[in-house]
Order: sequence, then C-alpha cells, then structure tokens
Amino acid sequence: MSVSVQKDRIEFIDAMRGFTMLLVVFSHVLTISFKSNPNFSFNEIFISFRMPLFFFLSGFLCYKSGKFSQIKGILEFVKKKFIVQIIPTVIFITIYAFLFQSSLGEMWLHTYKGGYWFTFVLFFYFLFFVISFVISNITKKRKLKVLIIGGGGLLIYMLSLFSVHSYCPWKGSWISGFFSIPLYKYYIFFLFGVFVKWQYERFNSLLVRKWFLTSCIILFFVLQTLSCLMADLGGLVWQLRGSIIKPILGFLGVIIVFACFKQYKNSFTNNTFVGRGLQYIGQRTLDIYLLHYFLLPKNLSMLGDFFMLYNNPIVELIVGLFFALLIVGFCLVISNVIRTSDVLAKALFGKVISKG
Repeated sequence: MSVSVQKDRIEFIDAMRGFTMLLVVFSHVLTISFKSNPNFSFNEIFISFRMPLFFFLSGFLCYKSGKFSQIKGILEFVKKKFIVQIIPTVIFITIYAFLFQSSLGEMWLHTYKGGYWFTFVLFFYFLFFVISFVISNITKKRKLKVLIIGGGGLLIYMLSLFSVHSYCPWKGSWISGFFSIPLYKYYIFFLFGVFVKWQYERFNSLLVRKWFLTSCIILFFVLQTLSCLMADLGGLVWQLRGSIIKPILGFLGVIIVFACFKQYKNSFTNNTFVGRGLQYIGQRTLDIYLLHYFLLPKNLSMLGDFFMLYNNPIVELIVGLFFALLIVGFCLVISNVIRTSDVLAKALFGKVISKG
C-alpha cells in the first residue's frame, strides 16, 4: 500500500470521526436539551447508524497487523486503553455526580452511566477482541481464526440480547447495570471495523461496484421506513425490530457513510475548511464526549414543544446543529485550556506525555 493512500485513509477517517461526534452531540441536544420527540426527525435516521459507526471506527483504528503478536505488546495495549478509557471516565462521572447532585453509586450501577457508558463499554470491547485474537492464534488457518473471532462476537451479541429478556436471571441487576451488558450489542460493529481494515482492498473493490452501494442505499431506506412503522408495536414484532432490523440498518448505514467519505475524500482533506474542521473534531472526540454533558443546556424544552407542535425536520436539523456546533466549539476551547497542563491532559484525556 502506498504512502499517499494511507494518508488519504487517515484524513477521511478522522473526518468521519468528527462527523459522528457531531451527530452524538446533535442527538443529545434534541433529547436532553430540547426534550423533543416529534413524529419524524432526522435524528431517527442518524440514530440507526451513529453508534454503530463510532464503534466501527474504533475497530478500524484498533487493528494493525502484528500488533498483538507478543504478550508485552498486548499488555501495553490494554494498559494504554485503561488509561485512556477508564481513568478519565471515572473522573468525569465523579465530577458530574458532584456538580449536578446525582448519586454516584446509581450512575455506576446504571447501564448508561449518566451518558458515560461509551468509553467504559469500549474498553471491554478492546478486551474481548484481544482475548479472542489470542485464542485464535491456536490455529494457523485463516478461516478458522475468522470463525473464532466472529463466533465470539456473535456470542457476545446474543448475550446482550438475552440480558434484556424477561427470562434473563440477571436482568435489571447491578451486574448487568455495572458492566452495561445490554450495550455489548455494538461489539459486532467493532469487529466489522476490524474486518474492513484487515481486508481493506477487498472492501474497496466491493464499494466501487455500483450495484452494491445502490442496493445498500435502497435497502437502508426501505428498512428505515419499516422500522418506523414497527416502532409502536410490541411483542415479537418489537423483538424482531431490535434484534434483526436495527443491526442491519447499522451495517448499511456504516457502509453508506464510509463510501461517501471515501468517494469525496478530497473534500475532507486539510486543504478544505470542512475537512480541517471535521478532522480537528475527530482528533478530539474523547475530549468532546467527556466535556459536552456539562455544557448541554437543560432548559430548552420550549423548543422541543415547538417542534412537537409544528413538526419541521429541516428547521429542527438546522437549529439542533447550531447548538451542537456551539457546544462542540466550547468543548474544544476548554480542551485546549486543559491540555496546556500535561498532568491534567494525562489524567482527564489519557494524553501520552513524551519523556525528555
């Protein structure tokens, strides 16, 4: 692989991370600040692929050939991820609970941890992948390695589905809440990112086939419509929507967004305003994720009431993105101030401090 191709891949991948982070803040503006839930919203479409895309990118960036070939390298990797994913999460959850007078114990024992579940769950994803990768090394056959890693991912996905089933003995328990087991459902997208990075050229050859991408787009909107129609139904239909239709929507959405960013990668380089902006956000996703909960306004329900009464998805999108960009901008300012101190940058954002 040439150096120029590698550079392009990094640039548009960083831009995708920035784009995904904007979608996260946008969603939280609508649900937490506006408390808006209109009949139709662009947020409903974004939700179908937003978190799958985030975990896909995490898996994509995680994989590197030969990275886990030695025990020392594995231990260093796990240590680094613990410093980046867990320590900042613990600190920010504690600060948030203190400032907003929330119960720290209840936050830790809740599946979503007051919103700070992503970094916590992602750390477990790294552990799952490392363990399955090490186990797969018992064989030299590539297909068997894929089967072991993929099979492990499927088992974890089934575990997440079972954890919310009425027959699950630990449903609603502190074990399920603390380990956020229901959210292990996204691990399959993490593995998808690993697979795409591993088989990057083959995946690219598939994307350039017009029939493939066209089929993905059509199927995405058909299933999205079907999912909206099934949203108010319960029983088996609800389970079918959550366990089959939503994951398929996630995979399709990831493929479509990846293909768009790759096809228009020249628009997302450092030579363009949009490219520079999205890449900068993409390189600070952890900072923004940890900080933005403190900056979300809690008293904008009047806007949510307006959009509920006068459902206008375009206006809601524009207003929501305005607030999202404003919050992201403040997060970046605060992040830059904090990062002037190496001690704070390491503790709060897991920054690696170079010696000497």
